[in-house]
Amino acid sequence: MATNKLTSARVRTAPAGKHFDGDGLYLEVMPNGSRLWRLKYRFGGKEKRLALGASHEVGLAEARRRRDEARAHLRDGRDPSDVRRTERVAAAVKAANSFEVVAREWVATRGARWSERHRENLVAQLERDAFPRIGGRPVSDLSAAEVLAVLREVERRGSLDSAGRLLQRVRGVLNFAVATARAESNPARDLEGALTPPMRRNFAALPLARVGAFLAALDDYPGQPETRIALHMLLLTFVRSGELRGARWSEFDLAAKDDHGEAAPTWSIPAERMKNRRPHVVPLAPTVVELLGQLRELTGSGEFLFPHRIRPRTPMGDSTLLAALQRMGFGDVTAHGFRALASTELNGLGFRADAIERQLAHVEANKIRSAYHRTTYLDERRTMMIAWADLIEGQRNGAGKVVPFLRVVG
Repeated sequence: MATNKLTSARVRTAPAGKHFDGDGLYLEVMPNGSRLWRLKYRFGGKEKRLALGASHEVGLAEARRRRDEARAHLRDGRDPSDVRRTERVAAAVKAANSFEVVAREWVATRGARWSERHRENLVAQLERDAFPRIGGRPVSDLSAAEVLAVLREVERRGSLDSAGRLLQRVRGVLNFAVATARAESNPARDLEGALTPPMRRNFAALPLARVGAFLAALDDYPGQPETRIALHMLLLTFVRSGELRGARWSEFDLAAKDDHGEAAPTWSIPAERMKNRRPHVVPLAPTVVELLGQLRELTGSGEFLFPHRIRPRTPMGDSTLLAALQRMGFGDVTAHGFRALASTELNGLGFRADAIERQLAHVEANKIRSAYHRTTYLDERRTMMIAWADLIEGQRNGAGKVVPFLRVVG
């Protein structure tokens, strides 16, 4: 039978009806003008038809290639229609197991253990740096070279820390893919050595000798009073910046009593706002309670202690505190550095390391030890927080003179 009877011009102008090209391939022109490629063939003693696409999407040469491919399946004893269905199922499975689909499932499955801020940052980085490059790729087909290319793109921006975080997150997604039988191995497993290590530096701490000058600058701060109070509370409570900025009035009980009936004002931070995903109690010194009284007059009608000035239903941004430190002449100090100061000085005053670590809300690796810590040290921590506030406020006059305290025995 002759083949290749049709021409491109004929494909465009043929009237309604069936126009054969040969070897089973024909163009069917519908009354409405649609032009569809079809293949007529026999399999298992039955005549069948296979759709090969519309002529405006599939040209004459491509239609012939698809015919030849189908004929090759017939020679191998396979029904082209069955092959087509199998390919479509495989394509659907791969689409359902793309990197982006698996990544979002990983976040939904594991994200309940993360803080809201961590989860948002993680998803934002994947959406910015990973999904545009490999989001549509089936996890079973991803190669180490493809993942490395994504990481190199982040490195080229000079974001070495971000590249390292992205590798950890991609590795987490692909470990999840392996665990859920969507991939046989993790191509990101051994890529850490391929990245340029970032320069590491400690958070800039505020030495005790500079606290007096810092408090003087804070008293003279010309910006918003909420920002001044936030920095003061950050120094006196040494919580993490995000824990303070996201604080809600509902977390504070200023009328609380201890087991002896004594005043014990307390700030209880829920687990979902903590880095270690455990609830945290901050005993409040009288100085902090006084600051809260000042702040109540400014923001007490809202949800947050430190609301964003433009979007009051969201908390103050970290950049506000950093800009204030810069404006005060303490741009070399980070808010996190207050925690380093507290750790150093409280150890020097003789408070037990376990109580200090618990108040810093550091993660305890030993789970049994951690469970014990959750039920102890609160009385000592309350004494410690009052002593800490007294030490800090004592620097106002001495501008660096350390106020002596009795060492804690225990």
